[in-house]
Amino acid sequence: AFVEFLNGSKKLKFQIVGVDEADIKKQKISFLAPIVTALTGLKAGEETDFMLGNKVQKLKVISIKY
Repeated sequence: AFVEFLNGSKKLKFQIVGVDEADIKKQKISFLAPIVTALTGLKAGEETDFMLGNKVQKLKVISIKY
């Protein structure tokens, strides 16, 4: 799946892949990554909070494509 989302005002786009295919330089992240877990089950337009270190980040899903 390809996921596009906002982290605050920053727009990010990643492909969710298996653990052995993950490569952040190619914008491919593992389905086990904490940020993917935070986005799991959300639909376009929905938001969630995500803890990154000791800070809460606001994530908003823009699109999900399979």
